[in-house]
Amino acid sequence: MSGSSLLSVAFATVALVMIVTARFAERFATRWGIPDCALRGALQDFSDMAAYRLYRWNGSADSSVAHRPSAC
Repeated sequence: MSGSSLLSVAFATVALVMIVTARFAERFATRWGIPDCALRGALQDFSDMAAYRLYRWNGSADSSVAHRPSAC
């Protein structure tokens, strides 16, 4: 697969997830309530950020670049 094809597949996958999430958003909000939905979203963002930073810090992303934790 070429780089542009891989990018297209990645974009299409993200778009599909967004469509499915939007389709069921009302059910989630009704079931969990707005505050719990916001908390779940914040926790997911935090865990994604932590996983990405760990991935970058241990050198998995690019072995040609020195990786170390950043201040931000």
